[in-house]
Amino acid sequence: MKIGLVETNGHQNYTNWENLRRYHPCYGAKWMETKQGLFHLDDEFFRISGGIFRMPEHYRKLLAL
Repeated sequence: MKIGLVETNGHQNYTNWENLRRYHPCYGAKWMETKQGLFHLDDEFFRISGGIFRMPEHYRKLLAL
């Protein structure tokens, strides 16, 4: 293999997958989309750690923070 693998199958397991994607703090980033089944992770993805340390606004509102 010439690429790293990450299994993602959200759309197959979650009825409201697109809504869940919108909750991600980086929704709309190019690296969140697949092209020919691959995620193309750019420098921005690594600079912000894929958004993992950002509080999603949707959940912030639920917690009233």
